Amino acid sequence: MNGTDTPALRIGGLRAGYGHGDVLCGVDIVARTGTITAVVGPNGAGKSTLMKVLAGIHDRPVRGTVEVFGVDRTRDSARDRLAAGLSLCPERRRVFPAMSIEENLLMGAVTLSPSLARRRVRETYERVPWLAERRRTMAGNLSGGQQQLLAICRAIMTDPPLLLLDEPSLGLSPKVVGEVADLIRTLGEEGRSVLIVEQNVALGLRLASEVYVLNQGVVVEHGPASALADDDRLMATYLG
Repeated sequence: MNGTDTPALRIGGLRAGYGHGDVLCGVDIVARTGTITAVVGPNGAGKSTLMKVLAGIHDRPVRGTVEVFGVDRTRDSARDRLAAGLSLCPERRRVFPAMSIEENLLMGAVTLSPSLARRRVRETYERVPWLAERRRTMAGNLSGGQQQLLAICRAIMTDPPLLLLDEPSLGLSPKVVGEVADLIRTLGEEGRSVLIVEQNVALGLRLASEVYVLNQGVVVEHGPASALADDDRLMATYLG
């Protein structure tokens, strides 16, 4: 893992859009190494655009800087960012429905040697035992929550030091959200740096140590999760 004095992610003055104006309007975020950081806000705040920019899959010009573990990755391709240790689990799960659980996991390990890929699969099964029990099951036959857990596990097959999670609770029942939260919490306890964007404010506040509130492309507030949760004005204005 990287030294904790260097942030896992530093975003400076980030501006990006889709041709009709900026969706992100000068965003500044620092995600400390070895912690879970959340970006929360209402629908349309720019959260998913932020994740696309960070992963290098936003197809429009971007202004500002994106540093990963102290190295400027602003102009790097998605492949280069993945090689640098940044992995994205996109919203809406996006598993391969006609492939088995194990085949989905191996798709996340295509850059690894066969022996290392198999070892990572075993580690995943130890972390989430039911995946092993159903490893031959087609991903399309899983529930939405099971697909989300599989998608997160696939995203960490390369053991990335920085994991991006785009709306991991989207469309899930409260019970399943709890299971997803448990997995994310475990990843944080393992020392992994995690950045979550979430419309589910309660989940973001529960999991993260530091929270940024994004509204209309601007960071309107940030601080320790405990402090933001106790701010009634903030909760009512932006997060109610």
